[in-house]
Amino acid sequence: MILKVNVLFCGLLGSGKTTVSKTIAHKFGARWNSFGKTVAAIALDRGLATDRRQLQALGEDLVRSNPKLLCEKAILQATPSTGGVVVVDGLRHKSMLAVIRAMLAPVPVICVFVAVNESVRASRLRDRDHITMEEVKELEMHSTENEVSSLKAIADFSIDNSQSVDLAVSEFVSKLAEQQAIGRLSRGIGEGAPDAGAEP
Repeated sequence: MILKVNVLFCGLLGSGKTTVSKTIAHKFGARWNSFGKTVAAIALDRGLATDRRQLQALGEDLVRSNPKLLCEKAILQATPSTGGVVVVDGLRHKSMLAVIRAMLAPVPVICVFVAVNESVRASRLRDRDHITMEEVKELEMHSTENEVSSLKAIADFSIDNSQSVDLAVSEFVSKLAEQQAIGRLSRGIGEGAPDAGAEP
């Protein structure tokens, strides 16, 4: 089974979107990268600090001043370096979705929102990042995070990652197939779908 659409994942801090997106990319043989990883690489190239607040500031500047550059790097630096479609984690701005859709046309780009129960999210952030929900709320007030919740309304669909990654991946596969079946996507998953580089 091969993934035939490019996928952008978005979700709140602690939703587990990175793990889900990496799992899906691996499962379907797609290339993978994240906006966070791309911003960190740019920071290192520029000799800048890579703590969360500094990366937020750099990300904000890139989205405002050169969104196309950020999107190009996120796609070009996806691994493995060769392959078909790309899965990119960490979409945070509606404007970036439009840029990537234009960049990757005619192959479709879908947006998937990763939802999670708030208590599960708090536990993950405490155990993984050692930060409290109060600190998270402060981080989410930054321009690089405060648009994320609104992305759910424009996403092609959302999946729940409150229980396990396997369940979230299964939900992704099911919903993608459903979207394709009702004609909302021109390509999807499956042996008979057109090649990723083919004309529509």
